[in-house]
Amino acid sequence: MNMKIKSFLARPFASYIYKSIQKGMTTAVADQEAILKELLRIGSKTVFGAEHKLGEVKTYEEFRQAVPVRDYEQFAPYIHLIKEGFIEAAHQGQYKATALVYDVRVKLPSTGDKSDAIAVSRRRPSRR
Repeated sequence: MNMKIKSFLARPFASYIYKSIQKGMTTAVADQEAILKELLRIGSKTVFGAEHKLGEVKTYEEFRQAVPVRDYEQFAPYIHLIKEGFIEAAHQGQYKATALVYDVRVKLPSTGDKSDAIAVSRRRPSRR
């Protein structure tokens, strides 16, 4: 294909891509805030969310204060709850697009303990 034709075809495509990137840059903060709001709404209905009062959190700074950084061992009780809840719901046929990794044993560097299985859902929070 002739270089002039390629260049002629590439310019409108590049312009389209450039404009979509520019639009994304102008809405990035609002998009992130909307996603955080939705995740907080969903998370507030969980044991973890109740214990950390996620229903009262309105900003990222409030989230940082409510949910401290922690390691695997500190999350282990919540992971166990997820695992038990998923197994129960799976037996009842409540999941259609979820995967559970059974018997994957990864040694944790900090303790040498083996990790639990984790349920992973394909459902994503909706944007509003």
